[in-house]
Amino acid sequence: MKVYWPQFSKNEVVDLKALETDDKKMEYSYNNSVISFVDENVDLYVIPDIGVQKTLVSAGYSRKFFYVPFSNWDYQVEYEEKWKSLWREE
Repeated sequence: MKVYWPQFSKNEVVDLKALETDDKKMEYSYNNSVISFVDENVDLYVIPDIGVQKTLVSAGYSRKFFYVPFSNWDYQVEYEEKWKSLWREE
């Protein structure tokens, strides 16, 4: 997947294996106020950190260290226009 890092004005290819969830069931990671977690169905979610870490821990999630999409202002190049329009809506 090709992502764009606006702070560096740089495109980079991110290995999609970083987003595989099979080995991340009931785990979460966070970076720069963004949390990524994988539920019991191995579905991946990425949300702003709005105090959800305590809820995840109390629900049995373990903190691990893995790639957190969008946590370094990165976004997929193929969705650039949609991403920019979301920023304009704020």
